[in-house]
Amino acid sequence: MRNAAAWAAKIAANVARDRDTDSRLDEEGWRVVRIWSHEAVDDAAERVIEALGRPTATRVGGSS
Repeated sequence: MRNAAAWAAKIAANVARDRDTDSRLDEEGWRVVRIWSHEAVDDAAERVIEALGRPTATRVGGSS
């Protein structure tokens, strides 16, 4: 890896920025869920559902 020290500093700065952003959003009542581009869509969706609290079963569309 080239310039490992610079990359380590960049990553550390990004982590600090993200934690600050998360904290500010949390203080405003937001729920923060970070989804990375390499994550499977189903896994990401499950994390969002868990963060929101799993809703009870509902029926969408159609007739009862």
